[in-house]
Amino acid sequence: MPRFAYKARDQAGHAVESAVDAPSRKDALRLLSARGLSVAAVSEASAPAGNAFPDKRAAAKAPAPAAEKAAALAAELKCHAFANLAELAANCEAVVIC
Repeated sequence: MPRFAYKARDQAGHAVESAVDAPSRKDALRLLSARGLSVAAVSEASAPAGNAFPDKRAAAKAPAPAAEKAAALAAELKCHAFANLAELAANCEAVVIC
């Protein structure tokens, strides 16, 4: 499983820098958001374990850098939205999700 290095801030505003194992960058962002972290940066720290000879076809199909950045930004925005919803839920007696 890939390892993702990240820089974030916890709910108290303290800087946090560490790494997390997740199947994808998107999953890493979701996991960090669920932990109450506001993520500033995430990047893959190493190749998946046991993958000494990566599939060349996968590399050829990798998204363009601009598309990758757009997808990362969209994932981060969704994470912030869910973090805000969790904060709202913690401060309210009832939350209705449509």
